Amino acid sequence: MRHETLPFSAAVRMNEQDKEELRSMTGENPMYSESKIIRAAIRFFGAVSEDVRRDVIIASLNREDVRQVMRRHGICVPTEMDKASLE
Repeated sequence: MRHETLPFSAAVRMNEQDKEELRSMTGENPMYSESKIIRAAIRFFGAVSEDVRRDVIIASLNREDVRQVMRRHGICVPTEMDKASLE
C-alpha cells in the first residue's frame, strides 16, 4: 500500500515589512506567488545544514541581519539589508 502525503497548511505571522517584501517578490516574475516563494524558502532551508538553519533562525529571532550569518556559512548574499526589515 502506497502512503499518500496529504497537503499541509500553516499560518505564518509576518510584520508589515515582511508582507511588503513578499508582495515585492511576487512582482519580480509572473510565475511567482506568495505560496511558491514560501515553498522555495522552505526547500532552500531544507538544502542547507542544520547549523545554518539554526544560526539563521536565531539571528532572525534576535532581529539581526541574517545575511551576515549566511555569509559566515559561505552563502553568497547582497551586502546591504533594509534596516526597516529588522523591526
